[in-house]
Amino acid sequence: MNNRYKLVGILSLVLLFLTQCYMTYYTYAWKEHDYFAALRPLVGNAYLSSLKGDLIYPGGAEVIHEFSDKHYTKLRDLYHEDTVAFRAYAKRVTDSLFFTLKEESTLDSFMQEIMSENMSDSTAQYRVSVSDFYIKVDGKDIILYSEPDYTQGIRIGGDLEDCNEANRFTTILVDNIDQCSCTVRFSLWVDSPARKQEILKDILPILFLSLFCIGVTVLLFLMTYRNWARQKKLAERKQDFVNSITHELNTPLTTIIVANRNLQNPNIGADIQQVNMLSEIIERNAQWLKSLFTRVLQSEAISSSSLHLRSYSLVQVLEQILKDFELMIHDRIQFKLTTFGEERTVLLDKFWFTSLIINLIENGIKHNHNELIQIHLIVRFSHESVQLEIKDNGVGMRSEDMDRIFDKFYRRNDAKEGLGLGLFYVKQCVDAHGWTIRVDSQMGEGSRFIISMPLSEERN
Repeated sequence: MNNRYKLVGILSLVLLFLTQCYMTYYTYAWKEHDYFAALRPLVGNAYLSSLKGDLIYPGGAEVIHEFSDKHYTKLRDLYHEDTVAFRAYAKRVTDSLFFTLKEESTLDSFMQEIMSENMSDSTAQYRVSVSDFYIKVDGKDIILYSEPDYTQGIRIGGDLEDCNEANRFTTILVDNIDQCSCTVRFSLWVDSPARKQEILKDILPILFLSLFCIGVTVLLFLMTYRNWARQKKLAERKQDFVNSITHELNTPLTTIIVANRNLQNPNIGADIQQVNMLSEIIERNAQWLKSLFTRVLQSEAISSSSLHLRSYSLVQVLEQILKDFELMIHDRIQFKLTTFGEERTVLLDKFWFTSLIINLIENGIKHNHNELIQIHLIVRFSHESVQLEIKDNGVGMRSEDMDRIFDKFYRRNDAKEGLGLGLFYVKQCVDAHGWTIRVDSQMGEGSRFIISMPLSEERN
C-alpha cells in the first residue's frame, strides 16, 4: 500500500511536469508565431514592392527572359520529337539558368537594405530559392525543374540554413514571363540566430512561474506524504503496542491460573511446602504483571536508556524462569540447565531478560513436533563474557528464514499462528543490553540461539 501511494504521487508529479512542459512549449510557439506574424508583412511586402515587377532580384527577369527566348523553341521541338533528349537538354538549360542567376545576383545588397529598414536585428539572415521552373507547350505546363519541398529548392542567394514554414515570408509564382510562356516559383525566408533567445527571454517570467508552481506542488506533496507516513507509523506503533502487550500478558496470566488451580487441589492444600511454592509463583508473576503495567503507563520503549540494570546471578534467574514453566509443562516437555566455568554475576534488566528467555523457550516449544520436546539452556562463563545458549530439538529453520527471523512481523511460510513479534522482541532486548545474538539451525535438527553478554561493572 505504501509503495502504491508513492507510485500514484510520483505519476501525478510527472503528469504535472509534462503538463507544464506542454504549456511552456505552446507558449513559446505562440510567441514565435507572433514574432513572424509581425515581421512577415513588413519584410515580405517590402521585398515585393522593391522588386517592382521584376523576378527574384532586380534584373532577374531579364536573365530568365534571355534563357527562355534562347532555348524555348528547341525545348518545344524536342518535347514533340524525343522525350529523353528533351529531359537531358532541359537539365542543362535549368542548371545554366540557375548558375547565371547566382552569378549575376544582387540579392545581398538588395536584401540588406530591406532588412535594415524593417528589422532591428542586425544579425538577421535570408535565403531566396527557386522551387519550380516550367514552360507551356500546346497549352500544357511542361516541368523543367520542380521541388515540392520549398526548403530544398535551388538557392539563389542568402546564408540562412534553417528554412521552414514558420520563417518563410513569401512565395511568388509568376507565369507568362514576357509573353514567352515561361513560369517560375521562388520563395523568401528570413530569420535571426538570436530569435530563440529573444523569445525565451520574453517567456522567462512564465517559465519561472511554472517552475515555482511545480516546486510548491512537490513541496506540498512531500509534506503531505510525510504527515501521512508519520500518521501511518503512529497507527502501526499503536497496533504493535497492543500486539506486544497481548504477547507479554499471556505467559504470567497462564502461570497464575495454573498455580491457582493447583492451590485448589485438596491434596496440595495439605502440603505447606507446595502451597508456599505456588504462592511465591503467583506473587512473582503478579509482580511481573505489575511491572509490565507500570512500564506501559510510563510509555517506556525497549532501549538502553529505559533499562534498570542490576547485577544478578544468571543461573538463579534462569532456574526461576524454568521453575515457572514447570507449572505449565507436561510429560512431553523436558528442560535442562547446564553451566560451565566459574559463575559470575551479570548486569541486566531482570524484567526484559525474563521476557527474552520466555520468548525463546516458547519459540522452541511452538515449532516442535517431537513426542518429547527438549529445551536445553547452556551457560558458559569466562573472564570477559558469558555465553548463553538456548537449544531445542524442534523443526529447525531454512537459511533464508534465519536471515529474517528477527524482522518485525516476519513469519515462516509454514507458520500458522503468531504475530511475528516474539523474535523481533528478543532482538530488541538483546540490542538494548548491548549484547549480540546469533542463530544456528538446520531443517529437522532444531535451533540454537546463542547470546553473548560481555561482563561489565554495575551501573544504575
